[in-house]
Amino acid sequence: MKNTKLLNTKKQRKTLTDKQEKIFVFIVMFHVDNNRPPTYREIMKALGYNHASVIKGHVDRMKVKGFIKDSKKIIAKGVKTTWDPKD
Repeated sequence: MKNTKLLNTKKQRKTLTDKQEKIFVFIVMFHVDNNRPPTYREIMKALGYNHASVIKGHVDRMKVKGFIKDSKKIIAKGVKTTWDPKD
């Protein structure tokens, strides 16, 4: 699957930074592969960041942009995208 297919429109792709897009794609692919959203720590380790707070900052900005929403199902700070893999 091409990364750009995960984003609905050209306008939306422009609203994510390169780092945010990598995080977004990881979240989507992790969710598809594991049937649950990843935690901040899982994102951090997979993408080579040293602090979960960096991931939280990117995720918070993606929430404002409408790409991410909090997952109530995962207690350990799981995040979920607004993208539906069934679409």
